[in-house]
Formats: sequence, structure tokens, C-alpha cells
Amino acid sequence: MEQSETTPWISNYVVSVLLDAEDAGYKTVLDRSKYIEQEELNLKNSLASLEVLLDKDRLTVAKENLFSSLVFLNRLDPKANYKEYFYAIDKRLKSKTIKDKLLRALLISKLGITNELGIADTVLQYASKTILGGMYWTNRQLADQQLGVFLRPNETNTENTLLAYRVLKTIGEQESVLEQIRNYFFSHSGNKAVGVIYMSLHVLYKPSFLIC
Repeated sequence: MEQSETTPWISNYVVSVLLDAEDAGYKTVLDRSKYIEQEELNLKNSLASLEVLLDKDRLTVAKENLFSSLVFLNRLDPKANYKEYFYAIDKRLKSKTIKDKLLRALLISKLGITNELGIADTVLQYASKTILGGMYWTNRQLADQQLGVFLRPNETNTENTLLAYRVLKTIGEQESVLEQIRNYFFSHSGNKAVGVIYMSLHVLYKPSFLIC
């Protein structure tokens, strides 16, 4: 039987679930070295391809994808020094979205980059609040937030809010803000439009889950 072609995002999702299981104390057969080598090779190739592009500003999700890859690589091997990749990505591509900003803040906190100050303040700069006091981060472009675009009723912004939670949890001493984020998820717990339900439930019922 021929082996089907591997789809990277599906593989990374499965590996992330196995890492979650290990964090929860379960034993897995995950070969980290295999995925570290593969992810690092993909990251190097992506960075090399940027060198031949004349107009990098037209790449709307390139920084998000590269930063997400680096976050995944850091989770696979948290003791390795990946600062060089961070600086290479950050130098070549501008942050176009709130998610770009949040991923940048997460990597700064995870990689131990000490020359960047006020990361918590940077994250909170892009936060929004609900009438009930919940705190969340939108999925809109930075320009949209600056223009004060109204939030649509079915727009839950789960992914960015979870990302901000991870950053603030990693930084530490942000419990009052984390509580406001949990309030946001509580207020939306009955909303079927909320994505990433699995992760949301972990924020609600096991706040320490997102420390890694």
C-alpha cells in the first residue's frame, strides 16, 4: 500500500495533542527528534524563500505562519536556542495583524529575549472588553481596531484571546487580567460559534493548562 502524502498542519495538530497528553502525565510514542528536524528544515526553507521576494509586504500571513512554526518548534524542544530564527523572521517581515503581535510577544517570553521590555503592556494594548468585564483580543487587522470597527455578534475571537492568555500566563503576575479572560470564555460558553472549544474548556476548568 502506498503511503499518502503528509499534510503538515494535520501532522502538527496530532503532535500537539500528543504533547498535551505528555503534559498531562500520559506516555506516548512520540519521536520528538523526527518532528524537530522536519519543522526546523521547513522553517529554514521558508526563510530562504523570503530572500528572493522583492515585495514581502504583500505576504499577509507569512509572519503568522513562520512565528507559529517557531512556537511549535519551541514546544517540541523548549531547551534549544531558537532566538536566531526569531530575529530573522522579525527583521524580514512586518507585523500586520494582532495575531502577529501576540505571537511575537509569546516568542519573546518563551525564548527568554531580555532586551524587549513591557511585553505585558504591549499585549494589553490590543485588548478589548465586554460590557460584563470580560477581556478578549479580536481577529481583525490592526487598522480595523484603530478605526473602532464594531464587533459582530457572532465574532468570538477565541484564537487570539487564547494566545493572549498564553502570553500573560507565561509572563506571570497577571492573575487579575487572566481572570477577566476567563470571564470572557464563561460568558460565551453557551455560544456554538466559539471555536477551539477544547482549548476554551481548559482555560475555564484548568487555568494552569496554558502555561506551556
